[in-house]
Amino acid sequence: MVGQAQELKEMAKAIALLGEVPDVSMQALNERRQDVQRVAQQADGQFMKLTEAANQVYNELTEIMTLILMSQERKTKAEQ
Repeated sequence: MVGQAQELKEMAKAIALLGEVPDVSMQALNERRQDVQRVAQQADGQFMKLTEAANQVYNELTEIMTLILMSQERKTKAEQ
């Protein structure tokens, strides 16, 4: 699908350079546009999932570091 988006981009460049409109039906163009939109939505959804996962990992690491620091503080106080 990403390849299709690239193909559409190349077609648009060629049309702009030639100044000609190829013999393509509006229905075909709309179908291709919908394909590109679908791919973009899927990519956006995957990016959001990755972002959420990265935030969760960050939060868990922060919690672990906090526990380690608290443990070190207790150990230091106990030694004094």
